[in-house]
This record gives sequence, structure tokens and C-alpha cells, in this order.
Amino acid sequence: MSESEDSAQTFDVACAKGPGNQCGRSPTSHSQEAETDSLPTVRYCFTQRGISDDAAKFLVKSWRKGTRKQYACYLTRWKKFCSQRKVDFSLPSLADVLDFLLSLVKAGLSYSSVHTARCALSTIVLLNDQPCGSHPMVSRFLKAVFQENPPVPKYLEVWSVKDVLTFLQSLQTMFISLKELTIKLVLLVSLTTAQRGQTLHLLSLNNMTEKKSDITFHFADLVKQSKPGRLTKPLVLKEYSVDRRVCVVTVLREYIRRTADLRGSEKKLLITYIKPYKAVSRDTVSRWIRTGLAQAGIDTNVFAAHSTRAAATSAARQASVPIRTILDKADWSSEHTFASFYDKTIVARDNCFAEAILQ
Repeated sequence: MSESEDSAQTFDVACAKGPGNQCGRSPTSHSQEAETDSLPTVRYCFTQRGISDDAAKFLVKSWRKGTRKQYACYLTRWKKFCSQRKVDFSLPSLADVLDFLLSLVKAGLSYSSVHTARCALSTIVLLNDQPCGSHPMVSRFLKAVFQENPPVPKYLEVWSVKDVLTFLQSLQTMFISLKELTIKLVLLVSLTTAQRGQTLHLLSLNNMTEKKSDITFHFADLVKQSKPGRLTKPLVLKEYSVDRRVCVVTVLREYIRRTADLRGSEKKLLITYIKPYKAVSRDTVSRWIRTGLAQAGIDTNVFAAHSTRAAATSAARQASVPIRTILDKADWSSEHTFASFYDKTIVARDNCFAEAILQ
């Protein structure tokens, strides 16, 4: 689904899952999340500034679906906070904003979560005719949060790609089940392209070009890196003739062959491996990746599906792949992004020293 399609839908009150729950509340079902509609909240604040209702509805399209999900729970908490104080949530004072952010700190939320809340409030609250997040006192408050609870990387080290490749080599492409083939494919595409689950779930047979030794996918939908003036780079999968067991092109061709009679008119590449064989969401792609990692012996209580991006690029860096090539493959514009968030120490197995000597 395109990132801009759901402008008429509500902001999902979608809080993060598990221990990192950003909103400080336990996960809820989609029906429960949808009970609080944050979209009218944003539109109301826009119209309070003299913006027409039609223009306000259109302005909401500027936020991607993921951003709207991320902001929604904070906007909901903000409305409840203002209601308890009997304050108009669209016209608070500086003190109200600071006290709300302080309540999040006292609730144990991390610097990153408080920063996200600040960004969410900036969409609807003005202080001195500027977004509240830009106010000098709010900026100063965030610096205090940083000093008291500095953010730490989610991972200080990452798993070894070799361990996962060994597992994938054990899956004989021509004889494994469709479920196993699907998991093998998403893992190989993730590792060989260093792309997000969102990108994988957008791959379409309609936008696929096949050559003798490579397969290219172009994108008609927006991806996370999409922005005005920047074309989305195609995803190119290269043949690896050295070892067909982990050749992503070989696995992809077998997957397309196996699903040809199942998919009907469905043109998205990745479909469910059980009936009704329909296109999957990016959350399902992430779940498949986690399943594959777990089967390969990776601790998925520690490492999420997105860790494939850090594992692949860190392995490339260790193998002396030029940094410019790594940035281009992962579609990063800055080396700082890779260095700060993805370049990790690769976990060594206990017996790796002995193995290195014996080999």
C-alpha cells in the first residue's frame, strides 16, 4: 500500500511493542488503537489558525503513515493531559508543554521517546508563532533530558552474517516447503541489499526486469528515503554463481515459479504461503525475517528484523567494501548515519579463534 493512500483514515494509536514501548503502555489490538481518532485533532488545530477545512485535510497528507502512527499515541496522551488540566490542547502555555514532557520523563520514557513527543506536539501547538518544539525553553528541556538519560544504541554489537548463511545453505532451494523458501528469500534479499522490510514488501512483479545474471525491481510507491527531488533507486539482485545455495537470484526464480499458480492476479512479489495467497504487509515480512533468524540461532529477543541492515553493512565494512559502495547500497546519503547507527562490532563465537587457526 502506498504511504500516501490513507489520508482519509485515522491516525492509528500505535504504541511500540515490548520493552521499548515508547508510549509507556502495553500493546493493544488494532480496534482498541483506533478508538481514539487523532486525525481530527490535527485538523482542528489547523483550522484554529484560520486554515480552511479542505486545506487542513490536504496538509495531513504531508505525514507518512508510519509518522502518523508514531505521533498518534503522544497526541492522545497530550489531549488527556490537557483535559485533566482543563486546558485547550491547541492553545497551551509554555508551562503546560514543559509539564507534559516532564510527565513523560517521570513515566520512564527514553530521550528518544520524549523527542518524538516533542515532534508530535510541534504539529499542532504554536508558541510565539513557531512550532513549540523550536521554542528555546523546549530545546533546553530536551538537552536536560539528554543529560539525565542519554540515548544508547539499540545494539552495541550484531550477529555474524556467516551464521545465518550457514543456515540458509542447509535449506535446499528445490526441495524445501514454500514457507521455508519464503523465509530463505526474504533473508537473502535483506542481507544482499541491506534494505528495510518496508522496501521488500513493496516489490512488485509489474516493476521487475529480468536479465541473465540479475533481476531489477523499480518502485512505484514511496519508500522511507523518498523525498522531493530524489529518485528512489531500483533494487538490483545479482547472481552469485560461486554458491547457488545462497544465490538470491536462484532462490527468487524458484519462488516466482512456485507461486505462479497460487497468486492469481496478485502482482506484489511476496505473498502469504497459505491461502488466500495475498500480498503481505511489512510487519509480516519482518516476522518472517525474525523467524529465519531464530532458526539460524540468532537471539530474536535481542535482535529485531531490522538488525539485518546493520549485520549486512557491518560485514561489508569488515570485508573492506568501500564506504561509498555501502552507502549507495543501503541508500544512505551520509556516512554519519552508517557510523552512528549501523556500523557494529560483529559478535564472535566462542570457538572462532580455534576455527581460524585450524582453517
